Amino acid sequence: MDSKDWLVPRCSSPGERNTMKFQWKLAAAISAVAFANPTGRADEPAVLAITNVTIIKPALNSSQAGVTVVLRDGRIAAIGKSTRVPAGSQVIEGRGKYLIPGLADAHVHPYPAPTTGDVKETKDLVASFLPWGITTAFSPAMPLQKFNELRPELLTENAKYPKFYSTVVAYRVDGPGPGNALSRPDSVEKAKESVRYFHSHHVNGIKLIYDDASYASSVPLRVMKREIMEALIDEAHRLGIKAYAHAPVLKLAKETLRAGADGLVHGIISDPVDHEFLELMKKNRAVYISTSSLFEGLKDFPAFLRRHLELYPNFPGAARVNEFLRNPIPLQAPGFNFDRPDAVARQLPVLRANLRKIYDSGVTVVTGSDSAGGLTSLIEIILHVESGLTPMQALRAATINAQKMVGRDKDAGTIQPGKVADLVLLDGNPLADIRNVAKLNRVFRAGVALSRADQSPVSSKAKAKFDPNPEGMGR
Repeated sequence: MDSKDWLVPRCSSPGERNTMKFQWKLAAAISAVAFANPTGRADEPAVLAITNVTIIKPALNSSQAGVTVVLRDGRIAAIGKSTRVPAGSQVIEGRGKYLIPGLADAHVHPYPAPTTGDVKETKDLVASFLPWGITTAFSPAMPLQKFNELRPELLTENAKYPKFYSTVVAYRVDGPGPGNALSRPDSVEKAKESVRYFHSHHVNGIKLIYDDASYASSVPLRVMKREIMEALIDEAHRLGIKAYAHAPVLKLAKETLRAGADGLVHGIISDPVDHEFLELMKKNRAVYISTSSLFEGLKDFPAFLRRHLELYPNFPGAARVNEFLRNPIPLQAPGFNFDRPDAVARQLPVLRANLRKIYDSGVTVVTGSDSAGGLTSLIEIILHVESGLTPMQALRAATINAQKMVGRDKDAGTIQPGKVADLVLLDGNPLADIRNVAKLNRVFRAGVALSRADQSPVSSKAKAKFDPNPEGMGR
C-alpha cells in the first residue's frame, strides 16, 4: 500500500537536516533582534482617546493634524478635530506624534526551530511582533502541529497577539534547498491529494518553491516539474484557496503566473521585469512581496545585522547581536551553499528597480521580510523607500495592501470608524523620514495599548532560545 509519509513535511536526509539547522542558525540571529523587543505592558481601559494627533492615511495618500481618535470595545469609535473625549476615558496626548494603521509583515517564520520548541515559545515569538508595531503577520510555511495549536488564539482579535495567517505547507522537490515545513509530492495525483490534506486543516493558502537559486548558489537546485506546479495551483483554486510562489527568477516566476499563481513571496532578482510579467501579475491580481531583507542578508549578513543596531542601538538584544557579529558564520551548509554574495550584490540594483517598476504598474506590493519578524519588519519598510518608493507608498504596502492580501481590508488597514483598532503611535513623522517607523511610542492591538519599555530585560529563557550558534554549527 502506498505510504502517505510524503504528505507530512519532513527533512529527508542527514545532509538536508544539517541544511535546515544551518538556516535556523541564521534565523536565530535575526530572531534575537525580533524577540528582544521593546517589551511592554498591556492596558485595557473601557474607552481610550488619543488627542491632538496627526493621523496618516496611506490608503488615501493623505494626513490630518490635530485629530482626536476614540477607541472603544476594540474598534475605532470616532475620529475628528471636534470629536469629544468621552467621560472616564484614558487620554493619551498625541501632540507632536503621528498615528498610522497597524503594520503587517507578510513573510515571517515565527518559530524557534524546525523540529524543536514548544507552542508557548512560538506564541511568545509571535507576541513579540506587537511592540514593533506589527499587528498582522503572514507565514508562508510553518509546522502544521504548531499552526493547529495556535489557531484558536492567533486567528481571533486577541490583543495579546497579531492577527496571524499561514500557508503552513511549502512544496518543493527532494534534495537540499530553501524552505521549511516541506512537502514533496512526486506526481500530479499526490500533489492534488496533498493540497486537499492541508485544506482540511484550514490553511490560509499554499506556497510552492519553484526556484533554482542560481542568483545565490554556484550549484543550481532542481526545479519542481511544471505539471506538479500547475496541479498544486489548480487544486488550490478548485478548493477556493490561494497559491503563492517562491520564484525569484523571472523565467520561473512567469511560469507560475501563467499557471495562475496568486502572488510572489520573494522579489525578482534575476532580471528586470518585462511587460509580460507585469500583465500576468495584473491579470492574476497577484501580490508582490519583495523580501528585500532576505537579499540584503544574502549579500552581507553581518552588515545587515548592523543595520538593526544602527536603527535601534539600545534594544535589549543588541548584546547578543554584537556577540554574533564577533563570530559570524558562513552562508553555506552541506549540499546547498549560499556561496555567491558577489552575484547577489550585483543583482540588488535589479531587485530594487523591479520593486519600483512593479509598484508603478499598479500591481499590489505588500511588505514582507522573510525573517523572524520584529525589528527586521521595520527595516523592510525602510528598504522599500531605499528602492524608490515614497514613504507613503511604503506605508501603504505595509498596511492596506497587506490587509487586502489576507482579505481583511474591510476590517483593518485604515484609520476609520468601525475598523479594528490596530494602530501605531510614533514619536516622529515617517513621511519626513521613513526611519521614524522605529520611533515607537505605543502600539494598539484591538484597542489595547502596549506601552514601550525599552529597558525591560528579556527573560533568560527567551535569550537561551535564540542562541546565535545553536548546536555549535559552523565552527
